[in-house]
Amino acid sequence: MALDPVVEAVLAQLVASGAARPVYELPLAEARAGLDLAGSLGFPQPPEPIAVRQERIDLGDRVLTSEVVWGAESPSAAVLFLHGGGFVLGSLAGYQGVVRHLAHRIGAVVVAVEYRLAPEHPFPAAVEDTLGSLRWLRKFARDAGLERLGVAGDSAGGNLAAVASLAAAELGIELAAALELYPATDFSEDLPSLARFAEGFFLTAAEARWFAEQYLTGREELIDDWRVSPVRAENVDGVPVSVVATAGYDPIGDAGRRWAARLAEAKPRTLDHFDLATWLGRAGVEVVGYAAGRVVALEFPTLIHGFASMAGVVPAALAASDLAYDLFGQLLAGHDAAAPR
Repeated sequence: MALDPVVEAVLAQLVASGAARPVYELPLAEARAGLDLAGSLGFPQPPEPIAVRQERIDLGDRVLTSEVVWGAESPSAAVLFLHGGGFVLGSLAGYQGVVRHLAHRIGAVVVAVEYRLAPEHPFPAAVEDTLGSLRWLRKFARDAGLERLGVAGDSAGGNLAAVASLAAAELGIELAAALELYPATDFSEDLPSLARFAEGFFLTAAEARWFAEQYLTGREELIDDWRVSPVRAENVDGVPVSVVATAGYDPIGDAGRRWAARLAEAKPRTLDHFDLATWLGRAGVEVVGYAAGRVVALEFPTLIHGFASMAGVVPAALAASDLAYDLFGQLLAGHDAAAPR
């Protein structure tokens, strides 16, 4: 299926402006500022939240910054959000639009965390910050009277959300649902999408490899660690019901598809009878998908990696994000077989 024409125009504008330089050719500070700017431009007028406040997450030997966003007057759930950026880029400032959009659509409290970044803090720093923040979220939710917990993230943050969904039970934390947008859940080199969409679609295959090198510091043996590649987890039974969304023009798209396929085999098979067809028919964007096992898998064949950060300027990206968020909100609320309301 052809690339969405508005996305195509955005990509052409990036090339014409000189903003499409590979991240590995830029000073790190410039690359980070560039992604933050792209996030701001991609969602210039996000929904106005009910309330926002900064919270310090004290993990003992370090303190993380977070932004807590209320998407409803009386929310019943709290969600930990992990931003994307290849474990190297990304910040609360650059993801304000995405976080506010998510909070608004699901009507929950969303806690976005500024986890430590590579190369200054390589693996497992981001994982440690994610799991520490998840423990903090449990206490925050109890104190706020919020009954249900979820995790969400995009790209590298989708990886961290998947890791959290695998680790939660061992931590004694019950997650109601997870959301992973175009997640980097398989670091292996045998992804066909890496070759098929190597260049020209925002994230390049070379950049994906560079991000992996920064995160793993060249330790290729870590690729088989489930905390790096969640798809390698020995057992995925019992993970929270999850929405996994992938994009058609994405060099790491097959990583998310493989992760969704693993979750489709997971037990208990809560989502085998989920009424996904009705949702897809009302989506307002080209989409295919399936519901099985523990996953609702969505494929947006006309979109690219990072579409949630473009939802303010690309109508198809907005419709795709709305669909993924609304489904996540339904699962988070416990409506495992519900049609759209």
